[in-house]
Amino acid sequence: NVVRKLLSPSYWLSDSPIAAWLRGAGWLFTSSLIERAAALVQTVMIARAIGIDNYGRYALLFSTISLLTPLVGLQLPYAIIYFVSRYQAREPERAGAVVLLGRRLTAATTGLMLAIALLFASPLAAWLFAAPGYAWPLILGAILLLASIQAGLNDTLLQASERFRTLAIARLSTAIVPP
Repeated sequence: NVVRKLLSPSYWLSDSPIAAWLRGAGWLFTSSLIERAAALVQTVMIARAIGIDNYGRYALLFSTISLLTPLVGLQLPYAIIYFVSRYQAREPERAGAVVLLGRRLTAATTGLMLAIALLFASPLAAWLFAAPGYAWPLILGAILLLASIQAGLNDTLLQASERFRTLAIARLSTAIVPP
């Protein structure tokens, strides 16, 4: 009886908290599957377009960005989800202050990383890639790090606001854009 209730269309369209949670999880799960498939296709296309040596450098750059993202972002998305979901209904000014602080802190840390990349591009590129002449890819990587952290904050705000459909659409639109 409980299973029949959970599988009925009327339950999924209802306003129950469980139904809302299941709909949100469904949106995020579906968008995640499509994102992964698009990433696989993009990986093959990029590898074929730039060759194996440059693909290795590309992969090294993106794995470095992936390593630095949680460190430079100060793990703020977790705190922001907590405070925004807790205070947005009762004390929206407090939730807004947390968001503003998060944006300012991550702008400062990503700005610092971008400044380091600009000032020390050649030595960092020579160290990371063990080859000279890759300063511009390193600078572009720092810009991607900045964009990645800001996009992560936007994802966090949508999650905290329980706007899963909007989040799924945003993720899908960025995943299917050609590399």
